Amino acid sequence: MRDLLATLVPVLLALVGLATAYVRMRFRRPLAHVIPPPRPSHPAVPRVLIVDDERALAVALARLLRLEIEGLHVEVATSGEEALAMVRSRLVRVLIADVGLEGLSGVELVRRMRDEGLLAGAVVILISALGAEELEELSRQAGATRSFAKPVDGRALVEAVRAALV
Repeated sequence: MRDLLATLVPVLLALVGLATAYVRMRFRRPLAHVIPPPRPSHPAVPRVLIVDDERALAVALARLLRLEIEGLHVEVATSGEEALAMVRSRLVRVLIADVGLEGLSGVELVRRMRDEGLLAGAVVILISALGAEELEELSRQAGATRSFAKPVDGRALVEAVRAALV
């Protein structure tokens, strides 16, 4: 019995090691592959786009909005350029953008979208780690409806999005 056990233990450990390596390899893909791809949006389904270079924050906000507001279609972009391309293909009802994006900033993103007529009837919410006065001034310049300082108050953001959808 001891000989059988001595033979089986290394084999079992090898199988566990292979299984662990497979799981690590399988789930090491970019986050976009773990989150299901966005489903096609019906025109009646409100579409929200969250733009933040901090992917974890953007994904957390998206999950919060999906949980709290039924039937909401939420997508995430991690750069201004990516967001611009997404909105060019399908308009949004609510745009939530970080002011401090690298490259195309959140304020510049909103300006470009407005210049191209991509935000007609959309509500713009800016988020940032800036001070309240500076954020308010940038929000005013960009024509944002609301602004939130980081860390974002989830309940207040949900209420702002709900109000935008009425």
